[in-house]
Amino acid sequence: MILYYVNLEPLIRGNWYESIDNGGLLRSFRYGRSAQFSLPKGTKNHFLNNCLSFSNLPSHVSMVLIPEAKYNGNYSSPYVYHHSNVKTINVFCNGKQLTDNQFMTDMDLADFDSFHCHFLYRQFVKLMCRDAYPTVSYSQWYLSLFVYTFDLTHCPINLVDNPNDSCDLRTSGSLDL
Repeated sequence: MILYYVNLEPLIRGNWYESIDNGGLLRSFRYGRSAQFSLPKGTKNHFLNNCLSFSNLPSHVSMVLIPEAKYNGNYSSPYVYHHSNVKTINVFCNGKQLTDNQFMTDMDLADFDSFHCHFLYRQFVKLMCRDAYPTVSYSQWYLSLFVYTFDLTHCPINLVDNPNDSCDLRTSGSLDL
């Protein structure tokens, strides 16, 4: 027997919607969002409050740093990103630190073979390359494609049953850098 639709008893339906509302769950579609933030010149520390406030939390965030001259269009190659000798990055999801923050403190990104560079490269490959297959070599990534990538899920994307599911339930929250 094939059922084309089901009528839920109003009490069950009410409890279902109430539990979704209490859990802060939203029905959403996967999409990419891009945002840009200017950092004041000469600052040593900068806090980006509510980069992504109370919207669907993504599975990961990617960040590139470019100098103002490249941003304004004075560049020789537009898609070359460098580490800019960042020392510490802390990511807060719903006010709580990511566990990866411990690996992104007191970084030495100027050293090609540092643990921090290899850690950031592994994050990039895990989250940006299809099936976690490195389509960009480590040296290419370090020299011209230094993309900071932060995993925001408790369960890594490669362990999710069907990461390409177009419609799923997600929680909403805020993201601070």
